[in-house]
Amino acid sequence: MTLRQEDLRAALGSIPAVAIDGPWLRAVDARLLLPGPSGSPEGSTPRPLWGGGARVHGARYTPKGSFDTLYLASDLETLGAGQQVSPSKDPFTVVHVRGRLTHALDLRDPAVRDALATTREELAATWRFEPSPPTHRLAAAAHGSKRFCSLVAPSARGRGFVLAVFTERLGLFPPSFLESVDGAGVLASRLP
Repeated sequence: MTLRQEDLRAALGSIPAVAIDGPWLRAVDARLLLPGPSGSPEGSTPRPLWGGGARVHGARYTPKGSFDTLYLASDLETLGAGQQVSPSKDPFTVVHVRGRLTHALDLRDPAVRDALATTREELAATWRFEPSPPTHRLAAAAHGSKRFCSLVAPSARGRGFVLAVFTERLGLFPPSFLESVDGAGVLASRLP
């Protein structure tokens, strides 16, 4: 990403937001569901749509210590479910999520990537060991613009796409919402 932060903000001001509808998938470490995310009061109900883990630990589109971001995938391949099954890893739960996001920044669109001076390869590149990866700068600018409630990006590991949802922005863009699908009600959750 060759744009300086102020140029990135200006470019984001001219890119139209798009609407996107679910369903999507979310993988949640099983130990984080019961009794609730780390730091939850004892006896808390599961919160499968909690986006605080990305803020605490950092993620592809979430600088560590920045803003809550909920990650969703378009399909199982993108979710990486096959890669997450291992005797050396903790179990995870796949949660089905339905919803509508009315103000998404669509990074799947080549014209949008061109306007932001980025590429599919840059969006999919390793980010963990970079001090300020391009994906963090892009997401921070998109979040700071207050024009978007999510990013839609090509998957780094599949043919589908990922969503990075800025959870506290959902209420600003009605009728945007997310809800976990659970007929039994155990993992039922809705944002906002």
